[in-house]
Amino acid sequence: MLVALKKHLALTDRAKEFEITKRYAKLKLYNKSQPIEQWLDDWERTYSEGCIITILEVSGTRSLFDFAMAISSIDQLYSCTIEFDINRGIKKNDIPQLTDLVEDFRNYWRRN
Repeated sequence: MLVALKKHLALTDRAKEFEITKRYAKLKLYNKSQPIEQWLDDWERTYSEGCIITILEVSGTRSLFDFAMAISSIDQLYSCTIEFDINRGIKKNDIPQLTDLVEDFRNYWRRN
């Protein structure tokens, strides 16, 4: 009985994928009414959940460039710096992780 209820209430894989993809798309545009810390936490959480179910948006370097573009409305110079670092990492086969970029930006934001 509990197994049937759990199955009934659980999101299907497709529904979960759609929900995470929708959240990811929303994150690509920073909402100025939302605190930056919360927005960065949402980036980390959504990215991690997307990696678990392997959505296309978090594969390869796409999420790195999406994050760089998203923060351009907050700090355009920092966004350009991140894009430069990503491209340099690609050339040297040392691609940064999104979680590291988010953490670095969070620390930068706190200092400034």
